[in-house]
Amino acid sequence: MSPEHTVTSIDNSSEVSSHTRVESPSNITTDRLKTENSSLPVPAPRRSSRVPKTPTWMTSGDYVMSQAVNEPDWLTKVRILQSLHMNGDFKNMPDTVSNAIISIMVDTPK
Repeated sequence: MSPEHTVTSIDNSSEVSSHTRVESPSNITTDRLKTENSSLPVPAPRRSSRVPKTPTWMTSGDYVMSQAVNEPDWLTKVRILQSLHMNGDFKNMPDTVSNAIISIMVDTPK
């Protein structure tokens, strides 16, 4: 090993060799960091020079990317019955009327 890299002494002051002094993090103040960082120029943000283009498999029409799915008829009926129940509309109706509404909703057209 060369004399520059040999450790001559190690003590609490963090002295590593006769040519190098290492500062502990407690010795570095925030003021010093602020002054060092403020003197550096701020680089401009990098932008891509590539022009974005959608892949041909997306634009060719061979693949269906998204398709609107219609809600099933039974689910629509269930939601209507739920809203009638949640609003309390069945409480004030006579039994014959509420049974008629339910039978209309449940019966499927033939």
